Amino acid sequence: MAQDDTPRRGRHLRVVRNYEAEEWAAIRAKGKRAFLLRNGLFLRGLPLGALMSFVVMSVQEAALPADFATWRFASILLFCVGIFTVSGSLAARASWSVHERKFPSET
Repeated sequence: MAQDDTPRRGRHLRVVRNYEAEEWAAIRAKGKRAFLLRNGLFLRGLPLGALMSFVVMSVQEAALPADFATWRFASILLFCVGIFTVSGSLAARASWSVHERKFPSET
């Protein structure tokens, strides 16, 4: 069978995890706030913010690791964590909405 090389509508890059009905029921039971904290802050905001702040400091040719104990690094770290937490929370909120429509609550 030959592969179809024609572009297809509706194909999207998936940046949000798709849950199955059983998984979503367990996640929903923990609540929206826990979901947003887990996905927005702990899985995206803190790790990516910390990584990017190290990258920024490295690109700026900081004297590693001496410059990590400065207010400059602390401000870059807070800014990066803040940006990635906001973007992660928006993505998590979109994921919550998608899954709520996909698996409506029975109550």
